Amino acid sequence: MNSNTAPEQLAIAGTEDTRSNATPHMIARVNSIAIKIAAPFMAKGDIRYYLNGINIRPLEDGSVMVVATDGHRYVVARDQEGYCEREIIVSVSKDGLKHAAAGNTLDVMSNGDAKWLDKHAAPLFFQVGNSLIEGKFPRIENVASTLGYSEGISGAVMPQYLADALKIGEYFRSIRFFTKDDDSPLMFVAGGIADLEVFGGIMKLRDCFDGLPNWFPKPVPFELTEAPGSLLLTGAEDAPEDGLYDDAVQLVKAHKRASISLVQRHLRIGYNRAARLLDMMEQAGIVSAMQSNGNREILVSA
Repeated sequence: MNSNTAPEQLAIAGTEDTRSNATPHMIARVNSIAIKIAAPFMAKGDIRYYLNGINIRPLEDGSVMVVATDGHRYVVARDQEGYCEREIIVSVSKDGLKHAAAGNTLDVMSNGDAKWLDKHAAPLFFQVGNSLIEGKFPRIENVASTLGYSEGISGAVMPQYLADALKIGEYFRSIRFFTKDDDSPLMFVAGGIADLEVFGGIMKLRDCFDGLPNWFPKPVPFELTEAPGSLLLTGAEDAPEDGLYDDAVQLVKAHKRASISLVQRHLRIGYNRAARLLDMMEQAGIVSAMQSNGNREILVSA
């Protein structure tokens, strides 16, 4: 060192500034709608800090996968036009999400800066502080599977989780739900738009429905009652001498299933009448009483 050289400031071992002096460059650019879709699914204040952000990951085909999960549900979005240099976890602010709109992007820089840009690449909002979260994000491919699934909704889920999934429909034409069993997530798939594909899953609650509760009143027998000046037949279409009884019996035997909906649909009658016909069959010994799962057994051969 000479008189023209500024003295170098030494530092205590282990306290050196390890940040790179290289010029920051963009390491990810993602459709802002994908970020807005993922945001409700990420954790808030979780001790597993890496879940408090959104995982952005490059795929082999050059597109980008955006994933968020709080451990009870997850969502995956594929951005065909996105860019990602390496896998990252990024935090997003509520103020930044206000600028998520069609054509806008979220750009993440190598130094942790994150900015929301409009479709002309003009800056709309800069997130304060380092937006990058260190950690290893769980591999969602170890959870997501469609094996054994069929279309429909069954089981119990958190209403808010279902509402967040349905809200995705604001950006897509439709949402389809698929179910497997009580231990597997309820899956949903959003109808695709130009450059985004979205699907996700919601873990089910440990809950069940075993039929109507014991405190619910039993059906009241229908009877002929007399009113001043007229005769009123209470539930006339459901009277015990029901002309469709024989048809209902043959229907149940043919389908080998004692179901109110089956009788209602094939005989084109109301729910109450169909239920009454099955009660009559129970009294006649044709079907069993309703079991805890809501089903009845057929006690006679076809």
